[in-house]
Amino acid sequence: MRQATRFCRIWVWYARLEGRWDEALSYYERARAAALKLGNTVNAALSRMNAAEVLTDRGEWTEAEALLLETLRVWRASQYQSYLGECLLWLGGYHYG
Repeated sequence: MRQATRFCRIWVWYARLEGRWDEALSYYERARAAALKLGNTVNAALSRMNAAEVLTDRGEWTEAEALLLETLRVWRASQYQSYLGECLLWLGGYHYG
């Protein structure tokens, strides 16, 4: 699974670098679905945060905010304070940036 995750990250990075936003979003959604199937809510939330970043790159602020608000519940309930901080930082940027 780790190898597949690394491979997916590389392809998503290239897709984003080349401006293939829809392809990147598709990869993140597939990664999220796989994580949920395995019961891994943390990786599913990370996929959502990454998708929010792509949406931000495309200027789709409202959609990105909705995804981040969805992940906020996971970060508040988990021990991943760094992800909580990152999520809050992104959300603050939408409101005050």
